[in-house]
Amino acid sequence: MRIRGNMFLRDLPDNLNPGRIPLKPLGFSNRVLSSCDACGESSARRIIGSCGHSFCFACCISHRNSDGVLKFQCSKCKKIRTGEKNEITENVLSDMRFMCSCGLEGTLVEIKKHLWKDDVDHQSTRIIEFPLKSESHQDIIRVLSEKLESFKASITAEKESRKAYFWFDLKDIVEQIGGEEKNIIGPYINWRLGGYPCEFSMDVELIDNSFFLGAFLRIHRDQTGYESWPVKKEIIFELFDNQGRSVKKNQTATYRAGKPIWDGFAGPLSDRQRWGVRKFYEITSTSAFEQDMLHDGAVCLCVEFLPLF
Repeated sequence: MRIRGNMFLRDLPDNLNPGRIPLKPLGFSNRVLSSCDACGESSARRIIGSCGHSFCFACCISHRNSDGVLKFQCSKCKKIRTGEKNEITENVLSDMRFMCSCGLEGTLVEIKKHLWKDDVDHQSTRIIEFPLKSESHQDIIRVLSEKLESFKASITAEKESRKAYFWFDLKDIVEQIGGEEKNIIGPYINWRLGGYPCEFSMDVELIDNSFFLGAFLRIHRDQTGYESWPVKKEIIFELFDNQGRSVKKNQTATYRAGKPIWDGFAGPLSDRQRWGVRKFYEITSTSAFEQDMLHDGAVCLCVEFLPLF
């Protein structure tokens, strides 16, 4: 579940750990961090399942089999699922910015120093305010009930999210550009988006004497109850540079007038049955790509599923 309000962080390096205090993520921090579907807290070390659920290491039992496939017990699905471990590096964490409960904005190091000084009574800032026209118990119960329903609605909306941001580690792949490999297969991430359990990936391919970064998706067909391709959605791929600016966007409809359409989507590709955009972003210079696009070796891709109208 993607976090939008305050969060509690865990499994942080000692030099970045501000203690147990609610923090509001700012900027790209809100796109990187997600909460554990078991404890509700946000960890820098997590397991992301093929079912779309996410857990911190402490909240699930996992095992990697002889084939290298990670299996874990999903407490939401009540089943054994496949997944991947995902750890946010210290360099990325140190660049994230948050808002303290008292209103101060800064990095984790700055907030930790601020809390160590203890010059603000943070307990007094944690007040839930709501208007009351009278002091009757009925009014209090009514207002609290409305607040609870609003909270439930926001949680439901998050679980049904059709938009997610992913960080793909491409440093090793970019370093292979110019070598013998003409099609460099990149990493993949499992996530549930718009109700579909998907696998998202990014590759680098030599096409017409130029190297292109491709963006792809695959629907997990081994899970019953879900439609396979096409997903009958408007699919948006959007790439961001390391300053958080959008540099490339592709929007494609996959279904129209009762028939599948492609609108430039290539697929299926290889035996993994992927669809996507092969010429998504041209890499004209590896040094410029590393300098402008990569943050600690990773690039940020946003994927969104929109309803068809």
